Amino acid sequence: MGSLKQYSGLTTKIKAMRSRLISDEEYEKIIDFETVPEIAEYLKNRAGFKEVLDSVDTASIHRETVEHAIVYSGYRQFDKIYKFASLEQRKYLKIHFMLYEVEMIKRAIRKSNSPYITKEQNQFIEQIFGKYSEINFEELFKAMTFSEIVKGLEGSIYYEPLKQVLDLGGKEAFDYELTLDMFYFRYVWKKRRTYFKGSELRAVSDIIGTEADILNLMWIYRAKKFYNMTQGQIAAMIIPIYHRVKKEQMIRLVETHDIAELKTAIVNTKYGRFLTAESFDEMRMDKICKELIKRIYDKYYRIEPYSMAVMSSYLRDKREEMNKLITIVECIRYGYKKDDIAKAIL
Repeated sequence: MGSLKQYSGLTTKIKAMRSRLISDEEYEKIIDFETVPEIAEYLKNRAGFKEVLDSVDTASIHRETVEHAIVYSGYRQFDKIYKFASLEQRKYLKIHFMLYEVEMIKRAIRKSNSPYITKEQNQFIEQIFGKYSEINFEELFKAMTFSEIVKGLEGSIYYEPLKQVLDLGGKEAFDYELTLDMFYFRYVWKKRRTYFKGSELRAVSDIIGTEADILNLMWIYRAKKFYNMTQGQIAAMIIPIYHRVKKEQMIRLVETHDIAELKTAIVNTKYGRFLTAESFDEMRMDKICKELIKRIYDKYYRIEPYSMAVMSSYLRDKREEMNKLITIVECIRYGYKKDDIAKAIL
């Protein structure tokens, strides 16, 4: 996969960027802050965030502005890698950018009933998405209804799947967000052979397949534990990619009669040595599944450091950093205890 000649410069650059990711010790320091402006001031003096927050008055900064700055800092790292990458390497990055588009569409969906976006946030969006996306996110964030969101995506690859949800009477943001997730995995799975060959194709297939497997396991578990859904409703939401958990086995998981039977069935999958019967409280299972996804990215980064794995592993870790920081900001804003924040983050 890849080659030393093709990836040596990019690998060196990304290693330097990886060294600037926030460490556990720094997260512990951030969790100790009592206000959102304190977090903003700390990030303002840190590489990767300084250029985003430098012109912002952190003393009176709004929580959503901090969150957008965090997100934008992640997209800036993608931008730096893309500019440095070769034409061949950009094939993977274009596929990866779909994750950012999906997340930004989700943000627009969540805000469709109570829009709030500042001039600075519009600038964050335009500077990155104006370069890599054909979607007019400035207009999309003005949408007040799901119907307007879908209309704003007309002409994009996301329009048809979301139009189907709208036509079926979708009334919850969850319906549209789940459709986006399923569409992303289907699309990448279908297109992977167009963009990748040989060992890179095997790596992408393993990474995407593992993510789909784990998300399916999490979905079935949560659907049975927290929602009163029929087997047909659960099955309809499965990502139709069967990697280490084959289709017949996935059907058996959906058809289990209760949580106890489901736990036993999951333990009997190829992920069972990680998802033991004792790990099935919600928070721990969530953490274990995230760790399994991280492992598959790290695996290819470790065994093929001069390949697209160097990009995928770093960008995955940067997304995780963005999610952790936003979680801390929201928890501090709403007065969560430090111990509870630490349990969720560290």
